[in-house]
Amino acid sequence: MSPCRRQPGRLAVSAHSVEIAWCRPAGAHSPGRPQERAADERGTKVRSSNREETAMVDFNPATTAPTVLPTDLDSFKRILADLGIQFRWNTRGRREEFIERDGLEWQPVTDMWLSALRENIAQWYSNMKADGEPGAGWRPPKEQWLSMLQAVLYEHQVDTFQEWLAELPEWDGTARVKDLLYHAGAPEGDPLAEWASRYVMTTVLDRTFEPGAHAHVMLIVLGPQGCGKSAVFAGLFPEDKRHEWFGDALELDESNQKKAESLFGKVIVEADEMKGRKAADIEKLKSFITRRDDGQYRRPWGRAPEQQLRRCAIVATTNDDRCVPRDPSGGVRRFCVVEAEERRAKSLTWEYVKEAVLAQCEQFWAEALVIRDGGYDRHPTPEIDELIEKAAVEHVAVNQIVADKYDDLRGKTNIVGRDGVEITTTGFEGLTMAEIMLLAGIDKDYLSQDIATLLKLDKYESKRPTVDGKKRTVWSKQ
Repeated sequence: MSPCRRQPGRLAVSAHSVEIAWCRPAGAHSPGRPQERAADERGTKVRSSNREETAMVDFNPATTAPTVLPTDLDSFKRILADLGIQFRWNTRGRREEFIERDGLEWQPVTDMWLSALRENIAQWYSNMKADGEPGAGWRPPKEQWLSMLQAVLYEHQVDTFQEWLAELPEWDGTARVKDLLYHAGAPEGDPLAEWASRYVMTTVLDRTFEPGAHAHVMLIVLGPQGCGKSAVFAGLFPEDKRHEWFGDALELDESNQKKAESLFGKVIVEADEMKGRKAADIEKLKSFITRRDDGQYRRPWGRAPEQQLRRCAIVATTNDDRCVPRDPSGGVRRFCVVEAEERRAKSLTWEYVKEAVLAQCEQFWAEALVIRDGGYDRHPTPEIDELIEKAAVEHVAVNQIVADKYDDLRGKTNIVGRDGVEITTTGFEGLTMAEIMLLAGIDKDYLSQDIATLLKLDKYESKRPTVDGKKRTVWSKQ
């Protein structure tokens, strides 16, 4: 907060000197000082997210004593109206915020600011005794004070992004959403890129209006470094909101709590690299990126933890060709890889993104709202599902040497020796892992995991038939 400017009804905290000063509310007089002017009524305009109303606060011009009020919720609201202070609960950022009468923007409530407010309210307002006479300063027990604050916050809950969406102009009819990833370097007219562009933006809207809505696919934008992959998502938000709504610091190796904290307040969050993860981590990763809530969260001054439904979409950008986590279970269709054209991608500067996306961000979201309201189904069609799987398989994270040798053998007629007999097969049909490794010239046992991953992605499954009186584990097409 800026240093104190003495204006009526403002609680000023200097961040530089940690000086807390109370600027006297309109119509209030210091005890023992002569009244400088009289007024029968003072009007303070109080704004809320839904309506405007005028709160009339009656100060007695014949006395210099503080205003006398009972210690209840109505009095608390009256005091806040008199001081020109509004509170709200930011549901996306999960924090209490306040704005003063002449404030330009909402600010987070801090312990220091709240303590200063409580003490100065006690100075300028008095508690009403049972006989109606003034008592001590207006100082309810702290628990009651915080309970009244929670009641005010409950009445004023707002999703700041949803509030911004409600003020957008109408869509002008020009299709832009399908080309979002084209502005990140994807081929023009690419059906997968167009589907993924709609998917990301409608996922955001679904989770804005229905927190916790299911998101079954994670987008990965693959392209050369510095080609504006992140910029295209940042450009979807106006400059004064970009830091609040777009995040690029999600570390997938962090604890679940740390990852959840990275999502607070965000609309779109960019994740870090996903390559080279252990098989044991893959299930945790898949669970995190598709989960519908971020665990339990307890509000400041709250008692019971609350379930935090997810309100944002997670995307990833990378320049690693093997960016899809190796998943022995074959569940790569959770990852939608859209590859940027290198030649185009390198020419996509921030200046280009500013003109193509940022300058039209309101129309991007206005169109996305129309798409969603029209009943758009985010689930991929069978054709798109096939494209997702094909792209993921091409970019799965396996040892590159193993992948190259596997590709050399997969469509060929192969011959192996088994118990002194030559066996001829197409691809790897009916072969054991040892025979496949021998064919590929791979002698490191730990690389069998990479081969198994490639086989499963290629629709092979392991079976254990009886061959020549012996049980053998072989690989066959499903």
